[in-house]
Amino acid sequence: MIIGIPLVKGFMDDGRCIYYLKEDIRRMFQRTGFSIKVFIPGNYKKEDLNMINGLYLPDGEYDKSILVDARELNVPIYGEDNFLDNCKNRKIEFKKKNKVVGVVSRYLVIDEASIVYLSDRLRKTLLLAGANIDLIIPIQDVDYPTTRGNEFLELTNEDKKLIDNKFMEIDGLLLPGGFKFTPYDRYLLEEAINKDIPTLGICLGMQTMSCYKDVIDLRDIDSYINHKQENDDDLTHSVVINKNSLLYKIIGSEKIMVNSFHKKMITPNTHLNSVAFSYDNIIEGIEMPDKKFVLGLQWHPEISYEFDNNSKKIIDYYINLL
Repeated sequence: MIIGIPLVKGFMDDGRCIYYLKEDIRRMFQRTGFSIKVFIPGNYKKEDLNMINGLYLPDGEYDKSILVDARELNVPIYGEDNFLDNCKNRKIEFKKKNKVVGVVSRYLVIDEASIVYLSDRLRKTLLLAGANIDLIIPIQDVDYPTTRGNEFLELTNEDKKLIDNKFMEIDGLLLPGGFKFTPYDRYLLEEAINKDIPTLGICLGMQTMSCYKDVIDLRDIDSYINHKQENDDDLTHSVVINKNSLLYKIIGSEKIMVNSFHKKMITPNTHLNSVAFSYDNIIEGIEMPDKKFVLGLQWHPEISYEFDNNSKKIIDYYINLL
């Protein structure tokens, strides 16, 4: 059965807007046999309710039109009488949208609550570029934000089957920036590459790519170049792009300015080509040859999409490919 849950609006410590789902709610429903479909502001449509067995309404600020639509369509709502029976008796129909980007959720503790989240900036950019968004949330019964990398359980065959099923619902995979990645993220990446699903990694997402079929080897940055800017509206340093690369084909320029919000740098990976560098020789772009689209960027084109033409070229190329 599928439970629909609208994402709640919140803010990170630095003031950036996010949309999130609490981990205790995710785990509660997954323990009882539900799959979770999250509803994202701007991406939700009334007909999406035809694809769920029931609806859970969280505390907090979310799109209240979902409740109005659910009442009209007689969607069972958590907390009402006979909720489980009504969910089991409700007939649903999956209808795939076009140009669906599966965005891997990120993990965070905020106000002492563990959450999985989607950044508002990425949400807005993907919608402006004409994509639909499917937030891919974790499936293991552990608290993702507080569990250390070496403490995660191995994915079971059932876990892997659930992940594999997700690829029938998406056209592309996007690994966004964030604060940590997990074995779940790495398996999603490996399967996307195996299936030749267009895959874009941004900041932490590129760092995840750099560990593809390899050990994690991220290093602290000690540089004269500012790689940790404070203002979202600036481009802070230049990047040189290899002319024999997909990235150069997309942008059409050998030298560009980019934004920068990271403390770690990657080391080379034998499966991916390093195709862009800052002047302190930090790898800023990687891509995989002989694949439709596997591109990792250390900067954030989703943040500068609306004012930087090169950022727009990258995102638009990716979305148009789907």
